[in-house]
Amino acid sequence: MLINSKISIALKNAYDQYEIKEISIFEMEKLKMAFPCIQINSIGHKQIIFTIKCPLCGEVHYFKYNINEFLKREVIIGGCETLGIPLFYIGNESKVNERINKVNEQKSDLLAMLWVRKFTLFI
Repeated sequence: MLINSKISIALKNAYDQYEIKEISIFEMEKLKMAFPCIQINSIGHKQIIFTIKCPLCGEVHYFKYNINEFLKREVIIGGCETLGIPLFYIGNESKVNERINKVNEQKSDLLAMLWVRKFTLFI
């Protein structure tokens, strides 16, 4: 039985944009190079703990996952507990990209509505 071990990780940066990287779940330690705000520790071969310095609130957030979750779930979402905003998406490449595209589209729609509202106030 073949298991696809590639996953995508989209992490929000200080500019409110998501940076996306693709890695194997067996090479999680490489995330430290791609995302300096992440520390990764493993407990045996079964669990991974992410420690993330939040670019939004400045606090440190902890997330603990079982390796099987990365294989079974399409997308894992971790967020800032202080602000209630998603910080990262981890999972299937197409599903992560789909989520990021949806977030970007909603953000564009909101900005367009605000711009129209501002413009109509000046008329």
